Amino acid sequence: MGNIIDKEIGKAKKQSHVVLANLHLKQLPAAIRKLHKRCEELDLSHNELSELTDHIVALKRCAAIDLSDNVFNSFPLELCRMNWLVSLNIARNRLFFTPFTPQIGMLVNLERLDLGSNQLEEIPKELGDLVNLRVLCMSSNEFKSVPGILFLLVNLRDLDLSGNKIKALSTDVSRLKNLEILNLSNNWLSSLPESISALQALEMLSVSLNRLRSLPVGLGSLSRLKVLDVHENKDLAGWPDTLESLATLEVVNIANTKLDTLPPFIEQWTNLRELIMRDNTQMETLPSNFGALTHLEKLEATNCSLRMLPESFGFANALMVLELGQNQLYSSSFPSSLVELKLLSRLNISNNHIEVFPPEICELTALMELDASNNMIKEIPEAIGNLIMLEKFTLNHNQLKTLPETMGNLLRLTTLELRSNQLVSLPPTLGNAQLLSKLDFSHNAISEIPPELSRLKDLTTLVVLDNPFRNPPLSVALAGFQELMVYLERELDQREGKRAGRAAR
Repeated sequence: MGNIIDKEIGKAKKQSHVVLANLHLKQLPAAIRKLHKRCEELDLSHNELSELTDHIVALKRCAAIDLSDNVFNSFPLELCRMNWLVSLNIARNRLFFTPFTPQIGMLVNLERLDLGSNQLEEIPKELGDLVNLRVLCMSSNEFKSVPGILFLLVNLRDLDLSGNKIKALSTDVSRLKNLEILNLSNNWLSSLPESISALQALEMLSVSLNRLRSLPVGLGSLSRLKVLDVHENKDLAGWPDTLESLATLEVVNIANTKLDTLPPFIEQWTNLRELIMRDNTQMETLPSNFGALTHLEKLEATNCSLRMLPESFGFANALMVLELGQNQLYSSSFPSSLVELKLLSRLNISNNHIEVFPPEICELTALMELDASNNMIKEIPEAIGNLIMLEKFTLNHNQLKTLPETMGNLLRLTTLELRSNQLVSLPPTLGNAQLLSKLDFSHNAISEIPPELSRLKDLTTLVVLDNPFRNPPLSVALAGFQELMVYLERELDQREGKRAGRAAR
């Protein structure tokens, strides 16, 4: 192993970014000193290192070291002598075994520090001396409160305290006036202090997976906030009116809360690009002014209780992804304005109560994925052939008996799922969909497979189980993919030969 490592180091002598990860290193090789001339970044992650040696201190040009995913039981003192370090990642080790050395305060040039996943319960006060820190990650540890010394790090831009056991956030958070990203997700917070309003540089706030019952009024004064993530706060039940001022919001995640409606002032969030509101089964309506969200690109509203889309809905015409599965939508729930969603590429309306396929969908010519499974749809309109960009079409578990010939217009189709319907036949024009690679029409009432399907040369998955086949015979249909395709090809040749003969006569 030593020779292999020496060779790797020999090859890396002229590189500024040296990667010695995943080499099962248990100790630092002495040859590491040979990297002192060029090495600026050193990756020793995913090894079995438990200690360092003085050899690493020879790397005077090295500004960034990655020691993550090793087996360090304590913070290596050798690192503390490398006061030129700018970035240090020592996440996913075992630093909780021994008291954290106060000598970490010697790393005065450090700008990025990752101490995540070390089961830490406390840190030394000397960490507060690292006044140049811009990015600090202490996620997935055992902190029960935010260490007070963190509030001395006034140059912090990004603070990650997610995955701890923090019950309260001190009002001293107001000192971190340069903070742009604050991640407090997956803790035990029941409230946020009003002093959070002092974080005027904040662009992203994640407080998901906590125990919040309300949001602070001061949140509305964060004039640069772009991302607000409060999902999985299952007791969160209201919106402060001050949030109307958050015109810079681009992403809002309110999945699985107690909120029963979107805020009436949502039209003020004109820059919103992504709205995630899934798993709010108490939410039955969208506000009538929803169409004012003209920059919205993604709406994820799966597993709510929506009964109707507002008439203005289609005016949110930047939408590209629309997830409406598992709601209470009916055929009449879709407004005529839906046809305005000319950019929509993915639509999921599965697991609703739709009996008549909404004709407006046939006007959405940019659609690439359409899932209408688990409804009560009895018929697909001829206009489905308009969806010439469609690649994946899922219609499982409906009440379809036939499909229109215009299905053959879907020349980009790669996946068609028709499982568990009442289909008695398939249109021969499906043979035109030359890109089709998966076709599932199992659990139907089809007696004859169109021989034109033998033209589908890209087809690799064909599921035909549980159909009362007469042609091909059941023994052929269930014999396997290759045998079935050979049979269909022979049938097609015979049929076209007969046609040619009749034409000649």
